[in-house]
Amino acid sequence: MIEMERFERFAAQAREARELAAFARATRTLNEADDVLQPGTAEAERVVAALEAMFLVASGQDEDEAPSFRRIVGAVMGELDSERADELVESLAGNLEDEGLDIRLKWVGEALQGSRPFAEQTFKLCVAVASLFAEADDPSDQDELLTGLSEELGLTDDRADELRALVDAAMRPDGA
Repeated sequence: MIEMERFERFAAQAREARELAAFARATRTLNEADDVLQPGTAEAERVVAALEAMFLVASGQDEDEAPSFRRIVGAVMGELDSERADELVESLAGNLEDEGLDIRLKWVGEALQGSRPFAEQTFKLCVAVASLFAEADDPSDQDELLTGLSEELGLTDDRADELRALVDAAMRPDGA
């Protein structure tokens, strides 16, 4: 539970720094959309892609040991309607089951191409989500998934390492 509190603090700091402004703007769109996976605006669709990336990082975890992905969504999205959050999780799980991890990672990368700041923010959020499961997951599996994600997002190895270091520092217990 302490790890989730650190993630929530990380998300709150990102919101305060306006790094999650697109998520805040997309909340209303997602709440009103007929299809949560196709909300109708480019910005909201990028937010859905970012949420899917976080879902992919969290999806390999045992439900009993892992914090709820819905809580992760809540920390990032704020006022997303709980029914919409449930629909989102069910849809993302269905996509992963139907298409597999590699295809979904490619989709995320394609959806976020052309928006480097948003791609970098997505990667940082995914690193923070991965840190929630650091003890429960095989570190090599996490590293492989994050490396695959960074490649699909078009990040260089050096930039991905810089972003990881920023998140690691922010997620430390002392927040330093």
